[in-house]
Amino acid sequence: MTAATASSKVPLGSEAVVTNLKNGKSVEVKVNDCQPDVTGRKVDLSKRAAQKLDMAHTGVAPVKVKVISTPHDAPRCHNAS
Repeated sequence: MTAATASSKVPLGSEAVVTNLKNGKSVEVKVNDCQPDVTGRKVDLSKRAAQKLDMAHTGVAPVKVKVISTPHDAPRCHNAS
């Protein structure tokens, strides 16, 4: 696990692989916070995760999020749909 992220859709404590669709770079992250439900935004990455995906300078990039594990009793954010 190299970085943390916030999500409104993925349960807290889940581990996921986030891939930058522009360059194919991936990073494994752990969801440790909730983010506001913003249209078009899947995750809010830590600075370290954004740097590993070569998107820290732009701040936004198209990504794919693949959940690889979720704790059995994982809480969901209040704004998850």
